[in-house]
Formats: sequence, structure tokens, C-alpha cells
Amino acid sequence: MIHESPRAPAPLLLQEADPALLLDPDGVCLESNPAADRELGRSGNPLAGTRPALELVDLGEPSLLIAARQAGTGSVERIGFRHPVTGHWLEGRASRVDGGVAIFLRDATEEHARETALVQSRHALLATTSGGRTGTFSVDLSSFVARFSAVASDIYGISTDPDGRLPWSDFRSCTHPDDRARTSECFDDVLGRPGKVADITYRVRRPDSGRERLVHVVGIVTRDDEGVATSLNCSVSDVTELQAAQDALVASEDRLRRTLDEVDAIVCFQEAEHAMSVSPAIERILGFRPDEVTSDTSWRALVHPDDLPECDRLWYGGDGRWAHEYRIRRSDGSYIWVEDRGRERRGPDGSIEVSVSVVTDITARRSLEAQLAQAQRLEAVGQLAGGLAHDMNNVLSAISGFGTFALQAVPPGSPAADDMQQVLVAAERAAAMTRQLLSFSRRRAPELRVVDVVQLLDGLAPMLVRLLGGNIGIEVVRMRDTALVLADPGQLEQVIVNLVVNARDAMPDGGELTIRVDAGLAMRSATTAGIPDRCVVIEVQDTGTGMDQATLSQVFTPYFTTKEVGKGTGLGLATVYGIVTGSGGTIGVTSAEGVGTTFRIELPCAGLPAGKQDRTDEARATGDGAIHGAGALRQPCILVVEDESAVRVVTARMLRGLGYTVLEADSGHVALGLLADRSQRVDLVVSDVRMPGIQGAELQQIMQRHWPGIPVVFVSGHAPELDEGGHAAGLFRLVPKPFTTRELDAAVREALRASPVA
Repeated sequence: MIHESPRAPAPLLLQEADPALLLDPDGVCLESNPAADRELGRSGNPLAGTRPALELVDLGEPSLLIAARQAGTGSVERIGFRHPVTGHWLEGRASRVDGGVAIFLRDATEEHARETALVQSRHALLATTSGGRTGTFSVDLSSFVARFSAVASDIYGISTDPDGRLPWSDFRSCTHPDDRARTSECFDDVLGRPGKVADITYRVRRPDSGRERLVHVVGIVTRDDEGVATSLNCSVSDVTELQAAQDALVASEDRLRRTLDEVDAIVCFQEAEHAMSVSPAIERILGFRPDEVTSDTSWRALVHPDDLPECDRLWYGGDGRWAHEYRIRRSDGSYIWVEDRGRERRGPDGSIEVSVSVVTDITARRSLEAQLAQAQRLEAVGQLAGGLAHDMNNVLSAISGFGTFALQAVPPGSPAADDMQQVLVAAERAAAMTRQLLSFSRRRAPELRVVDVVQLLDGLAPMLVRLLGGNIGIEVVRMRDTALVLADPGQLEQVIVNLVVNARDAMPDGGELTIRVDAGLAMRSATTAGIPDRCVVIEVQDTGTGMDQATLSQVFTPYFTTKEVGKGTGLGLATVYGIVTGSGGTIGVTSAEGVGTTFRIELPCAGLPAGKQDRTDEARATGDGAIHGAGALRQPCILVVEDESAVRVVTARMLRGLGYTVLEADSGHVALGLLADRSQRVDLVVSDVRMPGIQGAELQQIMQRHWPGIPVVFVSGHAPELDEGGHAAGLFRLVPKPFTTRELDAAVREALRASPVA
């Protein structure tokens, strides 16, 4: 840039401590100050009226003349040259004024020496950091041919002639396209500014492999006696690995800094000053600015009162090290859990100088630990339920079996018949409760059957009234006489009970609960191929407190609960969701604060009415079960394996009543002996699953090896150890306890028909 100003008078030049000249456009010195006369004049003679630039041409430095001419055209700003006699490096600028060009110079010898040393140190540094991989190249600016050393050629991956030469245009083509403009600007700047040093890092694409490398180039320009740039001389180093290592180090330091800032807060307490300082991460963890927590008193005030005594004991009465967890209050008043790990540092006299702690927010971890503990408790409950279910189902099987026999023995319509009927109903209810407990603990596979939702609700009504208490009214609205679905009745009962309990908890001050059932409606959502597009709808509506949108979005999330600690597991609605979707249905919820909540369940309609299903089973139970063999009909022989004598007697009696020949064994060992006895051919085995000694599954595996043609029907109320793959492959049937004569006979007949020896 050319600085416009009025013509500089002689007094102004005389005031300059450094050399100052006023030249006309031809280089004639119009005015000069003593410093210019001493530095540029021959023997200190005045320069005014002379051609100082031409005077210096013979000495090899025409910079002043060139500067004068170019300043007149507005293109020179900086001047730099070495005095050919004194060796001083002079720098300055040329500014156009009225009638000529003012040139102001200064002695920059020391600065130029430092810059030269810097260039040399850069060359040395590059040679060191790149493992000696520093090459050189020069560019002849008249022919624009570059000459490369062997190392430089290898760095760039270029092929030169035997003398190491390559046209500049070919060399420039290996510069990365995105960096070409930047490198051109750098080299143009060096060529246009005397004394300027090129220092640039850029990417190249090696022509021999196409790989990208990162190079660092340092260069200077050589000029002729007239100041014309003749060559560009550079050193080049491959800094790809060095830059990668530096980037990795920076990234590692950044990750460490961000990790410490995001995870941990550093708390430092100076004992002498009783002052506390905390890292910026404290604002993210607690919501307080660092300048709001400045003493141990302010920190202790945030600790939960129940946790403060133990904290004080460790901080002030311990061995100088601590690692403990406690609750601390955030700026919004809520408490979170933190882990505090720290130690004291003592001075030479043994006194405490400073205490440093690393404080980590562990609220999420504590929450997960609580969920794990809850899951472990549920697992323990499930294991207990499984053991109880096995024993309870054996008892219920005996009650149901002997009750059925007693009912058959008394005259119809007699008081005893009614009493026995109630016994059987109670046994079935107890069996349903056992199935529900196992379903909740996820230890029982669904037993799908056609269920009338209307009848199921009628049976649940008395229990629902007791669950709701006296301050909540309940109404069941039946839009159809029947509403048939294919579902597990125990699981469906669990769905309704969970939704009713959830509604009860949402109406602590009382309210109204409405359950609506309708059938034959179109499903709102697309269904899977093969599932009917008509559905049974169950709606459970309450007039409770309702939910906001945040709660509504999490309502089916496992372990999410808005209830107080100890009053909810967060699994109720998650279990409901799993049962409904597992049955091919959908569940949705609408709610608003202060209005109430409505859960809507859609289950595919069953294609077979319950009455027809029962009659079909009954017809199969009374069919001919005889086996054709050796040209004659004979009744199948069934081996009953059961360690509980009451259940074994009931099972054998049911089968004999159906016309089968029955053998009994109270253990797996006895059963194997009977199977090996060729005097009595066994056509089918009905076995318990859990028995002393040989278990049912082990018995079935032994039979597969030695008597593969004999089918097996397992009877059990709880059999998680059975192989689901074997069940799916038809290797055995499973009848849940307690069972009826019809259910047992249906399974036996199906197994016999599928048997290859039948």
C-alpha cells in the first residue's frame, strides 16, 4: 500500500534519527538527512543532488533506484537490502509524496541475523524431528525448472531426470488441490517481498502411489545485483508421522481435559487460609458456580444431614485418605450421589497444608445398582415361586382329581355335589393364581387358549372390588355378550389387575374406575400377516391425577416409576406391555394432568368360540384310543412316573377311567426297569418333571437313546428346565398341573397318533 502525504520538507527529514531520503522518480536525491549521508554517502558526503541509487549500483545494490521507480507507480511498500560496504542490513519503506518519493530506512542488521538464525534452526529442527528425512530443492525462476535432491524426490514421490530436474508445473501438480491456492500465495509473497522467508506446511499427493503426505517447506529467495529474484531455495521434510503424533497428543490431552471436566470435579482445601477452590466441573455436577463454594463450611452445608457425620469422621478424624459415597444437594434443591476420593498433604512439620478430593457424580450408577438389587430380589422371588408352584400344583392336582372323582360319585343336584363343585372352582382359582405368580416371575411359557374376556372379568370382579377399597367405585361395561381372544388366561388376568392397581394408586382421594369390553372392532394398527384384523378392545379408565407428557413417554419403560421408594418396582406396566404385545395385541395410553388416564388394549379376535373348543376337546376325549397291532386291537399301555403318591394315584385313575392300561412308577429308576421289562410293552410315558434321582428331562433323554419310539407327556406346574426346542420339535408334550381328565386325555391321544409305533 502506498501512503499518500504532502511533500516532506527538509526540516522533517532532518528530524529523523534513521536514514531518510527524498528522491525524484528518476532516483535523483532531492533531500537527505545526516544519517542517510553517513550510511549511504561515499565517505559521508551529502547525497543531495546526487544519484545515490546509481552511485550504489557499482557496489551491487540498486534497491533504492528500483524502490524509487516502483514507488512512483504505487507498487512498493517495503525495502530491504544489505549495504555492500558496511554489510549492514537496511529495511524501510517508500512512500509517494508530491514531486517525488520519500524513503525512510533503519538499521535492521540484528533482526535480520535473528531471522536467518531462525531459518537455520527450522532446517535443523525439521531434520531432527523427521528422522533426518529433510531434502532440498531449488527453482530457477527464469526457466521454472526445479532441481531436487534424492531425499526431496523421495519425499514427494516424483520422477526427475538424471540431474534431478523437473518442470515446475509438473512439480506443482502433486500439491493437494485444496492447498494449491494457499501455497501459491505463500511463494508469491516471498518473491515480492525481499527478505521474506517461506514457511508453510501443506499436503501432497505422491504421483507414484497416490498416497497423501504432509510436508513442511522453509525457503528463501536469491536475487541478482539488480534485485531481481533468480531462484527459490527450499528445504522440505515429511512431517506426516510427526503431525499425526502431535494431533494424537493434542486429542489425548483434549479427551483427558473433557473427561475430567465432564466426569470429575476437583476440590482443593487450603488449610492455612481456610479457603476452598473447585474446578469448573462443579457447576455441571451441582449447578453452583466455583465462586459459590469457597470454604469447607459451604461444602458441608450441601452434604445430606444423614451422611454428614460419616463424612466428618473421614475428613477430620481419619488417616488422611478417604474414599466414600454420600448425598449432596444441587442448586435446585435435589440430592445426588457422589463419590469422594481424596487425601491430605502435609508439610515438613507434619501439619496439614492442603486436602485434595476428586468428586464424581455416581447417581446413575447408584440407580443401576438399585435396579440390579431389585432384579435380584425379583429373581429370588421367582425361584421361590417356582419351588412353591411345583409343590402347590401337586396338591392342587390331588384336590382337583379326587374332587372330580367325588363329584362323579354323588348324585347330581345334591348338596354334596354343590359343595364338591365349589371345591373344584376354588382349586381352579388357586391354580390360576399360581400361574399368575409364575408368569410375573417370567418362569412360565404362555398357555394360549380361547378366553372369553367377559367371563374372565366377571370372575375377577369380586377381587377387583377388594383391591380398589371403599372410596373408589368400579363399573364394568360389556358391549357384547362374549369377547373371545386367544391368550393365556392367567396373564390376561395379570394385565387387568396391574392396570386396576395402577388406577387405584392414581386416585388416592377416591374416584371412579370404568372397564369397557367390546368385540369385533377393526384394529387401529396394522397387524402381522395371519393375525385377524378384528379385535377385542379392553379399556381401563380412571378419574385420577393423570400424567404429564414426560411421564407419559416413559410409562412402559422398565423400572420407570413415579411412586415413592418401596412403593413401586417400575415393572407393572412394562409387564403389561410385554404380555399384550406377546399375545399379538397393542396397548396405548392417553392422559392429561388432572383429567385421568385411559389404557386401551386391542387383542386379535379368536376364530373359535369357547363352547365349540370345549365340545371339540370333549369329542376327542371320548373317541377310540385303541391301537392296532399284530392283527388285533389292544388298549395302549401307559407308564405313569410320579413321586407324589396322591398325584400318581389320581393320574393313573384318570387314565384307567379312559380305558388305558396303566403301570405306575414312583421314580425314574423304577420307570427304566419297567421299560426294560419285555413282558409288558409300554406305548407312552406320562411323567412328572421334577423328581428325586432321575429327573423327567433326563428320563426322556435316556428313552430317546434306548426306546426312541415311545412318546412322552410331561405333567408339571413349573418346568423351566425343559428344552423348548424339544417341545417345538414334538419330542414331548407338556400338560400343566393341575389338569383335568379331558386335558390329559387330549395330550395322550395326540402323542399316540404322532407316535411312529402307533
